Amino acid sequence: MDKGILELKVFGKKKKTFRVGVLGSHGGGDIGLIKNLAKDELRTDISVSIESHLMAFAAEESRLNSGVPVIMKERFGR
Repeated sequence: MDKGILELKVFGKKKKTFRVGVLGSHGGGDIGLIKNLAKDELRTDISVSIESHLMAFAAEESRLNSGVPVIMKERFGR
């Protein structure tokens, strides 16, 4: 992201590269979060944040295990 390039890697397919412009930390998400926080306009509660983090952990676990799916309900009870 710091170089303005996004690479999409889909298992079993050729990598695609996109120019996206330099967006800053987390693809510009940090700036948007701070702006919404300053305006008291956060759009999610903590449960949504926890769920998204669990999804990221499951995605990394899957990646490390050759793409084997992680069943969220079995792994995290959600």
